[in-house]
Amino acid sequence: CVTWLCCSPVTAAPSVHLKPGSKYALKSGRTGKYCSDEGYRVRCDRDSIGDWERFTVESAGGDKIALKGGKKNKYCTAATAIGCKMKCDIDSIGAQEQFSVVDVRLHVIGLKGGSICNYCSD
Repeated sequence: CVTWLCCSPVTAAPSVHLKPGSKYALKSGRTGKYCSDEGYRVRCDRDSIGDWERFTVESAGGDKIALKGGKKNKYCTAATAIGCKMKCDIDSIGAQEQFSVVDVRLHVIGLKGGSICNYCSD
């Protein structure tokens, strides 16, 4: 699993490499719980990993990644009506579905998403 949160300092090369084609569970840096794709939102309140708590990483070009949620295999976006909270209900990769992976500390990453958002948080 990968722990993610919004913090600094940030280094250029992440200590955790998310390999395209692989599935990962995301764990909240705030709650310590697993994040789940509920379709209309990603919520980090789960104690165990099931299908909805697995995210597939895809290359989005350059050093960016895209995430597909485990509920309906849709792309996750960082730009929503409620701010820069993630949800997974998009059919194709656009600017808002591209994420940069940045180091927060050893084995802890931050996801910086979309063209209008900064760091994703739960």
